[in-house]
Amino acid sequence: MHRWATLALAAAAASTLAAAGKPSGTLDSAIEALGADHITSIEYSGFGKWYQIGQEPSPTLPPPEFDVSSYIATIDYASATKRVQMVSKQTVDPGRLRFPPREARADEYVVGDVSWITGRPGGPATGLPVTTVPDAKNVEERAMEIWVTPQGFLRAAAANHATSTPTTDSGTEVTFMAGKHKFVGKINAQNEVQRIHTWISNPVLGDMLCEAAFTGYRDFGGVMFPSRIVRTEGGKLRLDITVSSVKANPDVIIPVPEGMRAAMMAPVKATADKLADGVYWIRGGQWHSVAIDQADHIVVVDAPLDEERSLAVIAKVKETIPNKPIKYLINTHAHFDHAGGLRTYVYEGATIVTLPMKQAFYERAWRAPRTLHPDRRVLGLFTG
Repeated sequence: MHRWATLALAAAAASTLAAAGKPSGTLDSAIEALGADHITSIEYSGFGKWYQIGQEPSPTLPPPEFDVSSYIATIDYASATKRVQMVSKQTVDPGRLRFPPREARADEYVVGDVSWITGRPGGPATGLPVTTVPDAKNVEERAMEIWVTPQGFLRAAAANHATSTPTTDSGTEVTFMAGKHKFVGKINAQNEVQRIHTWISNPVLGDMLCEAAFTGYRDFGGVMFPSRIVRTEGGKLRLDITVSSVKANPDVIIPVPEGMRAAMMAPVKATADKLADGVYWIRGGQWHSVAIDQADHIVVVDAPLDEERSLAVIAKVKETIPNKPIKYLINTHAHFDHAGGLRTYVYEGATIVTLPMKQAFYERAWRAPRTLHPDRRVLGLFTG
């Protein structure tokens, strides 16, 4: 679990007094120009595009694209709280759609290191009751999004002893560490935060580069804010929003639902249901695997989510089919939610069976640094 509370408390206490006559393009001047010394919360809304990274038909293709008709982000910097409400529909692409596009409504929350989602399973058209479920796998991304806003970055930089390096275009590159996370931002000569990059952990890609670019700054009712925000993750588009309105210092009170923290921290469980002689359905959550008993080994189909889930599945498979090694892991496709735990099987000693077109992608991804969330290979704990 990644802890962001320390960053939130430090940013809440940060206050930079900007004096007249300071040189432009510096951290202090940007704090003054963008109001980061007195803006403690912000809400911005707009429309644009959202991209479903990790669900590409092939790793070499761009991610599925969604038209966003409404995007509302509400952030409180003091408590590291963020809520995103988004209405979207997949962009029509007959060659790639499995189903007709339908409207989806996302309601996502993060408070410190607790994250959850609220909505109807399967979308609003189902009519099913609204549910609130923990979303631990996305907590780091959502927490990161708080500090890759212009005012959030400036507040965090002031609170975390940022270093500044002048650039050749009369701007400044600002760098700071927030716990394990490094943030680097560019302030231009107009005292605007032009871009920010940082890294978060991804089960497939390791330390994944995340970048945000801000253009078209203008006055939104007394708040200088970009009119366009473009974010990328792992080199692919994630979000492209045209901002239509901004509110400074809205009241942001989002209580953590009862039991949510405990639910996020609960250990992963796996169960085994016999489907046929020697064939077992390994369940747990909404992502499943299949284990097949062979004469002198075991074959497992799919490795969903991450190392934690794979370790639970491996333990259940060995309990269900004792005294045999897992020799093969069949990877049905490269979607991140089905492939995030593959690396665990590699170091369990299994051979990954996949399409040749995906081999180079996996080999490259597994060589990437994993400093933010070291797995068993990095820690030297694997047994294979």
